[in-house]
Amino acid sequence: MLASTPDLLRLLAVPALGWAAWRDVRTRRLPNRLWLPLIAVGVVALALDAATRFPIAGVGDRRFLVRVAVSVLLLVPVAYGLWWIGGF
Repeated sequence: MLASTPDLLRLLAVPALGWAAWRDVRTRRLPNRLWLPLIAVGVVALALDAATRFPIAGVGDRRFLVRVAVSVLLLVPVAYGLWWIGGF
């Protein structure tokens, strides 16, 4: 089975995250400019993945929407808040 387009887009993040891990170990600092392209790739991949789920037909589609809602409405604000107060 071939990978889907959102999966291939997510593979774009692997080299960037590998570089970020290497730099984090080496300097303990990451530039803020790294995150905007990764966010853009993530949003596009999520939009393409969501487009394949509509119209909502079954339990799997509902589970997908719940996972996305928890991530976007709970985890993203908590992570941003921790970053803002210096928790990361």
